[in-house]
Amino acid sequence: MTLHAHVMTGLPAVPENQDAEYERWFLAQVQAAIDDPSPDLAHEQVMDEVLAAIAEVCERKARAVSA
Repeated sequence: MTLHAHVMTGLPAVPENQDAEYERWFLAQVQAAIDDPSPDLAHEQVMDEVLAAIAEVCERKARAVSA
């Protein structure tokens, strides 16, 4: 199963067209991130949350295998 970033992040899918369209899409995503009024998150906080999510998935998989 392939996970695409737009599915995991809620961002729109990358256009499948030419490089110029991709460039416009990419720059729009960057500008949207710059303009986002949400508070910044510290790298350590983000990493703690990501590692906790990964650990949770690993634990669920381990329970499923041992069941």
